[in-house]
Amino acid sequence: MLPIQQVIKNISKRLGDVPLGKPSFADPRYEAHDFNVNNFHLFRESEGKSFLCFIDGGNMPIVDAHNFSVQLVRVYFNLFKGRERIEPKNIPSRIEFYAACYAIEKDGKIFYETEMVPIKEEWAKFLPSSNDLTIDSFDRTLSVGRRRVPIGKVAGAARLFAEWKYAGVIVDEELDSNDILIRDGSLQTSVTNERKYYNEVIEKALQKDVRLLGLSKTSTLFTSTGYSLFAAISELSEGSAHANSSWFYYPIVDINQPDHKAEMYAVKLHPNSDYVFRVELLKPQAEKMSLDDKRALLNMLSMNSSDATFPGYPYGLLDADRLARVDFNERENQKIQFLSCASKEKVLSRLIKCMKSTDAHDILNHLI
Repeated sequence: MLPIQQVIKNISKRLGDVPLGKPSFADPRYEAHDFNVNNFHLFRESEGKSFLCFIDGGNMPIVDAHNFSVQLVRVYFNLFKGRERIEPKNIPSRIEFYAACYAIEKDGKIFYETEMVPIKEEWAKFLPSSNDLTIDSFDRTLSVGRRRVPIGKVAGAARLFAEWKYAGVIVDEELDSNDILIRDGSLQTSVTNERKYYNEVIEKALQKDVRLLGLSKTSTLFTSTGYSLFAAISELSEGSAHANSSWFYYPIVDINQPDHKAEMYAVKLHPNSDYVFRVELLKPQAEKMSLDDKRALLNMLSMNSSDATFPGYPYGLLDADRLARVDFNERENQKIQFLSCASKEKVLSRLIKCMKSTDAHDILNHLI
């Protein structure tokens, strides 16, 4: 037997014999419900009169060193009514800015500070405060184990805060009662100071009755036997009356965590899809909705998920991911501009010395 065949045999044995178990959450503030085929629900047909707004962000390092990182950050949103794209009326659909992160000494410790420079000056009002991005280099919400946080992660936090900040502006300027704002990711906060921007969006969404949803492409949740939670729900559906339908599964868990104000669903958004996604609805809104209201709400998401490129995944999020992403060619062009400007300012040689402390790995990759 080839070694790779032995690996496959071992995986097959471990996964093939694992029972589904039941939903499992390590935090006692998450009260899981046992699996039940009666928790599968079909969507309810709705007219789709509400706007669907999808928001996503992307960031890409332009230059990186151990003690500084300059990244291009982009945040984008779109609007749909049913399957029809609608142009925003009051604000740009995309904003871009540079996030420049520096290592500084403060009270005997190393902190990271971030300066944000918008591509267009009028976009500055859409950006988070730099004060909220002064972060301890051993910040527990960003570090792995006991290691210092890689400075580039702080630019990722800048992008995350900008997504929340811009989402609040979108609610104010573009959406009305019963419209739906969908972000790429969960409705849980995890980074220091993120809750400030999260709470601002929640407050505005509740004031205007704009429904706030999060859709996660991936999940790290487990069942009590170590099996993937959403894979288990998918398998459970195969033995239900809804096996060949689109559906949502609820309830999964009662969440009583202040950083995670959400009600969680598993959703299959197209009958021909092989994917089951995690969708969350803002909890104060979910608590006021009937099951039929939730059926109608999630059906609007399902109606936007029939694109042949990826059936079962909202086209609005596909579009948002594509237009928020910063690709490699853009990165190279930005890097050339940056180094050219650095040369004119006569700081290039010092920047390159810092960059060489981190780029040996890239050189090895090119040599291999």
